Parts: sequence; structure tokens; C-alpha cells
Amino acid sequence: MARYQSEQPVYLSNEGRYIVAGEEFTADHVPGSTWQPLDDEAKAAIEARDKAKDDAPPRRGRKAATDTAE
Repeated sequence: MARYQSEQPVYLSNEGRYIVAGEEFTADHVPGSTWQPLDDEAKAAIEARDKAKDDAPPRRGRKAATDTAE
């Protein structure tokens, strides 16, 4: 499993526990944006996350209401 250090508190739902800021931990799911990689596996996971984000289609927001009823 990849090793990370958290910059802020985070809840790991698959383990059912909180990580405090600065704590080192292991995880096998998509890393959060405040997780600092501590090994090559973690660096590769972050690179994959960022590539997937770059390759994703643009997000579309909600359209504004254009009601012109009188």
C-alpha cells in the first residue's frame, strides 16, 4: 500500500478512522489533495489521479433560469 502524510485531518472511510495532521498512514484508494506522498507507489497514485483529472471532460454547471413570463 502507498504511504502518505496528511497536511490536515482526514477521515479514511474504508478504515473507519481519522488521521490527524502530520500523521503518516497507508491507503490503497485515490489520494486526497492534501496527502503528501512518501514512497514511489504514492507518487504514482497521485500522478494517475492528476492525469485522470486532466483527461476528464469539462464540467458543466447548472444553466441559469431564463424565465421571461409576464
